[in-house]
Amino acid sequence: MACSTASDVTRSISIATIKARKVFLISTLAVQESSLGRRFDDLTFLDSPLIADTTPKTALDALRKEYAGLSAKQLADKSTFTNRVDLKGAESNVPRLRDAGILFAAGTDAIYPGDFQNEGLHRELELLVESGLSPLQAITTATKNAAAIVNASDEWGTLEAGKLADLVIIDGKPDQHIGDTRNIAVVIKEGAIIDRMALRLDHNRIPDYAETGSSMAPVW
Repeated sequence: MACSTASDVTRSISIATIKARKVFLISTLAVQESSLGRRFDDLTFLDSPLIADTTPKTALDALRKEYAGLSAKQLADKSTFTNRVDLKGAESNVPRLRDAGILFAAGTDAIYPGDFQNEGLHRELELLVESGLSPLQAITTATKNAAAIVNASDEWGTLEAGKLADLVIIDGKPDQHIGDTRNIAVVIKEGAIIDRMALRLDHNRIPDYAETGSSMAPVW
């Protein structure tokens, strides 16, 4: 039998303590990825409707200008994080937590560069699958587990009679391809279909941040 490294021993003790004290965790891998600037290796992700339809064009143009053509080291050097994050180490803890039966939910702690409000959760699910969860296990962290953490399991989190009719209908097979969670066809909240087109950012109705000089402009 190979000897455990010190880090493995430390992780085992920490996980055992977390389980014994019934502590729940929120993943926030998207924040840790943000510290590395890794998403900006390929700027096409900014064209996703989940980002482009909800973010001012000037903010997206500024990101493209700032991050285009940078190497992985240059991307990481742009980080405002004071401590460099070990994303691989963080991801390796995900299956350990799962196997130990510790309750944890998907979370993003947005907003950071590359970690957008709402879209960031889809990225978080992708990172959880990258970490070793199955697509269904990743989806469970954002649904059933999230409800359990806020003591709302009787109201939502799973599809059962008597619970709120809060549904997202996907065009695809997210149980096989986690990226398909982005292909949202219909959103139903408490039994009513949401008009998603009405939620899109309308530049004709709402001035862009750069045009108003607003102090509420996103800080990247």
